[in-house]
Amino acid sequence: MKAGRRHELKENDLIHALETGRAYLQQHGKGVGLTVVAVIAVVLAASLVIRSRGAVSEDHWRQKSLLSFEPDVAKQSLESLMTMANESTDQGFVLSALFEHGTQSLRLAAEAETSPAPEFNESARNAFETLLERFGNNPLAFGVAHGGLATVEENAFVVDGDLAHKERAREHLTAILDNAALHATPFYRMALDRREAMETTFTQVVFAPALPPEERPEEQPAVSPGLPIDITSQLRRIDTPEWAKDLPPLVAPTKEESGEADEEEPISSDEPAGRSEASDATPAEKPSNSPPDDSGTRDPDSDIAP
Repeated sequence: MKAGRRHELKENDLIHALETGRAYLQQHGKGVGLTVVAVIAVVLAASLVIRSRGAVSEDHWRQKSLLSFEPDVAKQSLESLMTMANESTDQGFVLSALFEHGTQSLRLAAEAETSPAPEFNESARNAFETLLERFGNNPLAFGVAHGGLATVEENAFVVDGDLAHKERAREHLTAILDNAALHATPFYRMALDRREAMETTFTQVVFAPALPPEERPEEQPAVSPGLPIDITSQLRRIDTPEWAKDLPPLVAPTKEESGEADEEEPISSDEPAGRSEASDATPAEKPSNSPPDDSGTRDPDSDIAP
């Protein structure tokens, strides 16, 4: 077939397709236009929803970073955090919010002056139970939730002394140990150590009753090293005994008597007589047993033999 004939046939096919399309549009053009408009509207709506959710999620993260968990505003912050977790569709934000809600509640419960605060302890229980319910398939969330719930049971035992909390804590720690996904994580070792120490952790301490005021020992005043002690408040007057009332009163010696006593020096009986005189001899005196020096009075003729 010649090239001109092939080109002619192709032109005829194109013209036939255009005519067919024009006829279809003339017959169904209104429906096609509505369909195109509907598709465009759906795409725009989906884009707006995605952008809106992103803006809400960013706002939740920003509000979460501004929360303070100081004791005076901690309760309001925990309520706001749980509200945002329930409203958010961002699963990452919900996971982070529940984790922080539980850990902050446990911290506030432990910082109570006397015993763990029951209100914050129950708040931590709700947060960890919700975390376990919504993210139980996440190994990290599973370990955090069960470990936190075991701590909640320990705090509850300190408050009411019920040994039922011991078995509940054991169940949470055993759940961590039975999870194969946590065997290579610190959660496994932590749960094993805590389960082995349960007998010590869940031991109830009973304090002896306080002594009545009349039986309490007297408190000694605190004394700082190097400072004088004031004992005047502890001194008591002692009456003179009967046997000492007939004794003459003690009189201090006068100046004259004390001067005479200073001039007299007693001599010890153990010191031999003459020792004091020998000690007073001057260094120039020679001992008595040395031979006399008669070099000036000797007769020189006595040295010559007769």
